Amino acid sequence: MMSDDDAKRAVLTAVFLDDDDGGVTGFIEEFWGVTVRGKNLRDARKQLKEPAQAFLDENRDDILRRMDSDGTVTRVKMLLEI
Repeated sequence: MMSDDDAKRAVLTAVFLDDDDGGVTGFIEEFWGVTVRGKNLRDARKQLKEPAQAFLDENRDDILRRMDSDGTVTRVKMLLEI
């Protein structure tokens, strides 16, 4: 495990959606498949940290390689009909 001095940090986007039954579904926008369901927003936020960290730990080498690359990152908004 990396020390705090060596750790790289990333800002991720957590998205929370209210469910029809009063619960909350949360997911990490950048990590496909990292999704939780909580009783409320506080519960969903608390639950989301562990699977997000597990995803990062399992994919650390690939993520760090991408962060260190000199390649260009392009982000654009895309309009889709729903």
